[in-house]
Amino acid sequence: MTGKNGQDLVPCNSYQPGTELYEVGYGKPPKATRFKKGQSGTPKGRPRKRQSMKGLLEEQLASTITITEAGEPRQITRLDAFLQSLMARAIKGDNRAADHLLKLMDQLDVAGPSDDGPPVVNIVIEGVSPPERDD
Repeated sequence: MTGKNGQDLVPCNSYQPGTELYEVGYGKPPKATRFKKGQSGTPKGRPRKRQSMKGLLEEQLASTITITEAGEPRQITRLDAFLQSLMARAIKGDNRAADHLLKLMDQLDVAGPSDDGPPVVNIVIEGVSPPERDD
């Protein structure tokens, strides 16, 4: 038997009697060495893309941890725990923590407490005159 270009057809290595002969050559490997139907050449698939540092940090900050507050366990994100820790250290007098907190507030444009001071509550009791103020 001859192929398209006049060459003899070559049986593949696993030739079985009664099967068809076919041309083996460039782009036409023997049938025994071809990929099986429905089977990939890379069974494990393409390697996953490595996650960026930003993505890893976001993932870590979003994960939850369990803390005990007033004897009760509570789930909070690591970001919340970090900010609570930073705030607690700043309140206790840690100057570096206070500096970091103020810089963070400035970067995020977070306003602190208002400069008006604590709210004033006027209580009116009938029959009693208010005291004189020395302003």
